[in-house]
Amino acid sequence: DYTAEQKLTLYEEYRELLNELKASGEFKGGIQKGVAELMHVSDRQVRTYRTMSEQLTEPEKVDLAAGTLKLAQRVAFPSWTSHAWTYWSRIFNGMCLI
Repeated sequence: DYTAEQKLTLYEEYRELLNELKASGEFKGGIQKGVAELMHVSDRQVRTYRTMSEQLTEPEKVDLAAGTLKLAQRVAFPSWTSHAWTYWSRIFNGMCLI
């Protein structure tokens, strides 16, 4: 099993790879669907990782990859409302992950 941090990293790598393959004509179809198939998760879970990827800064992504930042740490998302934090913390505590 992968951690949520590892899954986010995999999401970004797969998305980049599929975008490159699509640009070269080697991949046809939707990027989100392709990433979901590669990760063996639902399209909805891929949307979750896309949202996280868009909301994290580059330094936070580097810290995640290095293992010095965990997604469940609220300090990574200081501007989030209480409702948003509850939603994301449920996801990253395993309620919605494979």
